[in-house]
Amino acid sequence: MKPNSPYLDNFLDTGEHPEDQRTYVMFHGTSVEAAELIKKNGFILSRADISMLGAGVYVTRDIQKACEYPLGVSNSKRRVLKVRVDVGKVKIIDQQDHPMQKTWHTEHGYDTAWVPPGVDMVESNRQENCVYDPKRIKVMEVMKVNKKTISRYRHLQSGVSPEDSHVYVMYHGTSKQIAVDIQRNGFKPSKDGMLGAGVYLSRDIRKVIKYPIGADDSDKMVLKVKVDVGKVKIINKQDHDMQYNWHTKHGYDTAWVSPGVGMVNSDQEEDCVFDPKRITVLTMLKVSTMKIWDILKAIETPPGVPYWEKRVLQVRVDVGKVIIIEKKNHPKQKTWNTVHGYDTGWVPPEVGMEEEDCVYNPKIVKGHGNNLKV
Repeated sequence: MKPNSPYLDNFLDTGEHPEDQRTYVMFHGTSVEAAELIKKNGFILSRADISMLGAGVYVTRDIQKACEYPLGVSNSKRRVLKVRVDVGKVKIIDQQDHPMQKTWHTEHGYDTAWVPPGVDMVESNRQENCVYDPKRIKVMEVMKVNKKTISRYRHLQSGVSPEDSHVYVMYHGTSKQIAVDIQRNGFKPSKDGMLGAGVYLSRDIRKVIKYPIGADDSDKMVLKVKVDVGKVKIINKQDHDMQYNWHTKHGYDTAWVSPGVGMVNSDQEEDCVFDPKRITVLTMLKVSTMKIWDILKAIETPPGVPYWEKRVLQVRVDVGKVIIIEKKNHPKQKTWNTVHGYDTGWVPPEVGMEEEDCVYNPKIVKGHGNNLKV
């Protein structure tokens, strides 16, 4: 896909490093009057002498921060502009008095400067983006400032109930050929299924990478989508009285099966959206065990470290003699090497413990040549 494709309309988490030549959704807080002028005439650069990063248009991926501007006025006089930003070439400014703090564009040719959260440059200690060329920014929507706006754009954990009239990031696993067709023509609802007709999605990417069942990973694709869920019905048991008619008879837009209720084979969550028009494709991801499955877990480590400072090492392991630790308090859980001589302990997924491999001898772990940015 081209860098400026609308399918790269990504909601990037506030601590994630923006990549060069990508398009992201961001936000800009302003007054009611200024919002109308911007929508009509476009953005105007901030003055270089009074701005933290010099001249440019200041936007953020933190919608809660955007909702706080302009400072000193009531929410009724504020508006948040949801914008699409083609970031171009990005420079990280990660300290006060950085040598390129105000010259990243004029002397070094960068298009966007990004201040990560937690570096004590912004008063709120949150992140900041400055885009030099206003033409790189397109206004998508003008929003009122309220609790609904603040919570509207977010990644929702798979076990948390979706709220009515919110937009969430979800995933859909399919084949390469079908993924391309969906990208071009949109989703086609399934005629039947566990929840009846609709488009089946999940917020658990670990689940969607298994589909299509039986297909080789090389033929799988994951569609990252944003979903306006509308009115949501929770289906929390098999043979629920609205299991198949939540839309046709009761007018709900999305049905949600929570994890752990015994309805889905994997016991994971499921979302079914009746109207495909509520779903917008953001990007397509190739299914790779390293890239999608393991990194989801690996990027959580070490805890408390910002994403932009993390790396994931891809390694080759000679596992030797393997023992499966398939339950908590297994009799060999901590003695598999010292007492029983196994080389690797493996906790499989979905046994009430998080999937994990533990290799006793570091010498059998070899670098595989990849040092991946998170």
